[in-house]
Amino acid sequence: MRFGAERAGSESYHYRIDKVCERMDCVAEWTTECADKFAKTQSALFEKGVPIGFTDAMIASHALIIDATLVSNNEKHFSRVEGLRLENWLKVPTPPSSGA
Repeated sequence: MRFGAERAGSESYHYRIDKVCERMDCVAEWTTECADKFAKTQSALFEKGVPIGFTDAMIASHALIIDATLVSNNEKHFSRVEGLRLENWLKVPTPPSSGA
């Protein structure tokens, strides 16, 4: 997250990341189960002809193993991972139309 904020040059992103990190009380461990899930996930994506970067596949696999929702602006890649719950906090919801 911090890399993305640095690349974007956004103080707002840095602030938001700081607020998210303040609420984190643990960091999930990378396990053999995560590594196995990564191998299966990335292999399946390669077989379909829609691979994503290795790091992205590792992140997605980790989220799947710990049953977490992944928060990312990279919907293009992460939406390819079957079963992954994905949220993009940078998208602003469209207000409902007034019908007028």
